[in-house]
Amino acid sequence: MFSKKKGTNKRKIPKIILHKIYYNALSPVIFLIALSITFAELFTGSTLFYNLFNPVSLLLLIGLYGGGVVAIREFTVHYKMGWPTLLLLGSAYGIVEEGFSTKTFFDPSKAGFLGVFGRAYGVNWVWVVIIIAFHAVYTITLPVLLLRVAFPYTNGKPIAPPWGKYIGLTSFLLTATILFFFEDKTYFPSHILIASFALLSIVFVLIAMAFPSEWFNKWAYKKPMNLKKIAIAGALAIWLAVFINGILPLFIPIPYFIIFLDIILGVSMLWLVLESGMISNNPRAIIALSAGLLSFWILYSAMIEALYDYGVGIATILIIGILYYLWIKANQLPLENEKQIKQQNAI
Repeated sequence: MFSKKKGTNKRKIPKIILHKIYYNALSPVIFLIALSITFAELFTGSTLFYNLFNPVSLLLLIGLYGGGVVAIREFTVHYKMGWPTLLLLGSAYGIVEEGFSTKTFFDPSKAGFLGVFGRAYGVNWVWVVIIIAFHAVYTITLPVLLLRVAFPYTNGKPIAPPWGKYIGLTSFLLTATILFFFEDKTYFPSHILIASFALLSIVFVLIAMAFPSEWFNKWAYKKPMNLKKIAIAGALAIWLAVFINGILPLFIPIPYFIIFLDIILGVSMLWLVLESGMISNNPRAIIALSAGLLSFWILYSAMIEALYDYGVGIATILIIGILYYLWIKANQLPLENEKQIKQQNAI
């Protein structure tokens, strides 16, 4: 009468183990999304700090940036691709976000003076070049590379369930569509422009997925450059980008020349990445380059904190603290050997 039912004596998993499982599973995802939103929105002043407490704004940010960066990272790992794929998919991301969800590619009122300078045939061309590069680096690639240092056990492994990448992609595209129709109802680009840039984003995706990751393996074994030089080079890159696109047009108002300089700067940075040996086996170089690339935005966020965006300084201090912690952690991580790099070339 009082016999136990089968299965009632199953052992329960201790709460401390459950907490560790949840931490290991959720922390990398939260870290990745938080960095992407902070670098792209908070540091640039595009989203004011207090808007993070608006549930609708936060949901849209997570859908757009979170969905995008998680999907790109997971697809890159799934197909065992490397950082060049990240940059290419990040470029496609930038086209979708800026071309469609916010329409800054086309609306002259949303690109500052670059909505006038370099504008032709309904497109803000100088703005298009720099904002695509910005999203490829700051929104996608930098957060994913820092994830490698913060959570080494995720290297080359998924941080979401198998269906997570599809959920992320759906979330990103759905959020971009909602913003396209409701974020600004006063300006809509022509169908030809929309179709052209949609095709361009598809081209970036196809190239990214077909890119042979082993092309750059030989650079992964190089002795890294001096870390101070890497940090300085990263800082010079962002400060030169600001000078080229924000100041130089006032003295040399030739859009084609500005775009040419942007391309030269981008190629130079790619060369630096290769020469630094940081493709997949140098966490210290990742931190050094990240610190350099973030130098301008850390100062910029401090400035807008003092002027109008009260609270963003909290995010700035947190990022500085995270970089310092990751630098200490990076010095304790061993460099991957050649065999590991060949077996685990994915981000």
